[in-house]
Amino acid sequence: MSLKFGIVSQIDPARGLARVRFGDSENLESYWLHVLGAATMKNKLYHLPDVGEGVACHMDEHCENGVILGALYSKQDIPPVSDQDKYHILFEDGTYIEYDRAAHKLTANVKGSVELHADKDVTIDTRRFRVTASQEIDLRTPRFTVDDLDESGDCDTDWNGVMRLRGLLEHRGDYEHTGDQMNTGDVSATGTIMDQSGNSNHHAH
Repeated sequence: MSLKFGIVSQIDPARGLARVRFGDSENLESYWLHVLGAATMKNKLYHLPDVGEGVACHMDEHCENGVILGALYSKQDIPPVSDQDKYHILFEDGTYIEYDRAAHKLTANVKGSVELHADKDVTIDTRRFRVTASQEIDLRTPRFTVDDLDESGDCDTDWNGVMRLRGLLEHRGDYEHTGDQMNTGDVSATGTIMDQSGNSNHHAH
């Protein structure tokens, strides 16, 4: 067995195999070769080289049987980053996933949609959580709860902009309003309605 270098000529995505052409052996093309994988049984990691990609192979003396060990960087196919502290995966469409161990930062830049499905709970525990959506945020759930961290009952919630509520609004506790209020339909109150000076204008029932 010997180490040989060649170019992938064909791939079989269903079986996880590839054929390699070796330029130093009169352009000989190998039989179908297994691509070395990190896990293939209970856990499975699927990845195949592209046609035209340079690879290193462990082959027999006749280049008939062997295994593809992995791909090689070259002058044409250079590394996507030049930092030994980064673990970086770059896809053809520009999507990349990167972890910088020096900066302790995980980055995912996706040039399309992202889907996350979980059979059970999803928990996010962080110092600050920010979501930016250029068009819309759509939440669909039978119950939505905002609560404080230490169960002190002190939880500030700010809404900047127009808020439209369709359905029943139930409020418990003090209610402070600044600005004009327009209502369509009946308004009922139990207790005293005060004006801005604190004087009673109406005692409602």
